[in-house]
Amino acid sequence: MRIIIFLTVNTDCGTATVFLNGGIIMKNLKKLISLLLILVIVIGSSITVYADIDIEKEIEKTSKYLIQKVQNPYPGMIGGEWLILGLTRSGFDLPHGYIDKYYGNLEDLFIQKQGEITRNKYSDYSRIILALTAIGKDVSNVAGYNPLEKLDDFESVKKQGINGPQFALIAKNSGGYDLSSEKALLNYILDKELPGGGFCLSGSIADPDITAIAIQAISAYKDQKEIKEVIDRALDKLLEMELDNAESLSQAIIALTSMGIDPEKYGYVTSLLNYRLKDGSFRHELKGDSDFMPTEQALLALAAYKLFTNGESTIYDMKDVNAGKLYKYKVLLNGRYMVFDQPPINVEGRVLVPMRAIFESLGATVKWEQDIKRVTGTLDDINVILTIGDKKVYLNNKEIDLDVPALVQNGRTMVPVRFISESLNAKVDWDADTSTVIITKE
Repeated sequence: MRIIIFLTVNTDCGTATVFLNGGIIMKNLKKLISLLLILVIVIGSSITVYADIDIEKEIEKTSKYLIQKVQNPYPGMIGGEWLILGLTRSGFDLPHGYIDKYYGNLEDLFIQKQGEITRNKYSDYSRIILALTAIGKDVSNVAGYNPLEKLDDFESVKKQGINGPQFALIAKNSGGYDLSSEKALLNYILDKELPGGGFCLSGSIADPDITAIAIQAISAYKDQKEIKEVIDRALDKLLEMELDNAESLSQAIIALTSMGIDPEKYGYVTSLLNYRLKDGSFRHELKGDSDFMPTEQALLALAAYKLFTNGESTIYDMKDVNAGKLYKYKVLLNGRYMVFDQPPINVEGRVLVPMRAIFESLGATVKWEQDIKRVTGTLDDINVILTIGDKKVYLNNKEIDLDVPALVQNGRTMVPVRFISESLNAKVDWDADTSTVIITKE
């Protein structure tokens, strides 16, 4: 058994809070020394002390494991939306076409079900909306069907209990979407608060997972005094609970980061990592076997912690998400990431992008001659001519040799982004740290 101890000490008041595997066990400084001596004598070498967390490394381990195990992501609780959300929000470089596989499967499902993928579990729609938001897709049109409008059916959303409204609000606020049911969803959650704080699915005893998800759901309204008081009571209740499994720790980490609170202050991130196996997967209990659900939730929690430590938006706040930001090689045009039907590629150190998208984004018209595989871009008095596979190009009839010629990738004609941009009088820079081509066009 591994024991993880975190201490917060207030010397002015003579008090200390001791967190044992994420749970509070003592708040008395005078008793602290005796407790530590006992722990050292009894369990000695079992005490684990962690150095600073390399969050990028931890995310990489788990992401690689999940991608290896799920090569064809399909809509659902496991191997679906939570997986896509964790991978994209963590910033992990995904294999080419991975997102397209998920989205294609999602479209097929909506077509097969004629837009009605569930009757009683509307959190399925919320989960899908979260994934769509994370990958920069239209949440109101999946193969002609609108999953967002399902969340306006308050009576159906609340059929599964508090989980329905919780995730509906999280989905609504993830992209700042308009829902006429917003007030009803919020009031439903607030009305479910237990005496003394906290929330549960049923009964009268606060549950750590449901309490944490409730905090996540109403954190967007924390500026309202009465709601902030509900959140504070829920936080107090959550911090009192023993979090004895990976899922509870994951939800607590997401809840705290949604409120701008460092979860590692309470040892939650380190405690969560105690559930990780060598292959990067996670287990539900400390002595259990690898399990997909805690692995996906742990990745989401690690992504939330990374966003928190980087000072970025919270895990479910995706109003600024742009699909182009998810590419391995990115193109930033006048401060906005470009989105392509074929992501940029790197060939011998040169970034290539789909020809029509880059030409038209810079204001040029495009002419494509299929028989000779030649493209001509024209902007005012500027004329650029490229031929597939030929390093010789022409700028206003002047012959220029390129390092890498235009080529075809997955059915799309790809052209060197720097050459095209500079030829059309744009300024081009390269950020090696983020693999981003930065284009400025007046």
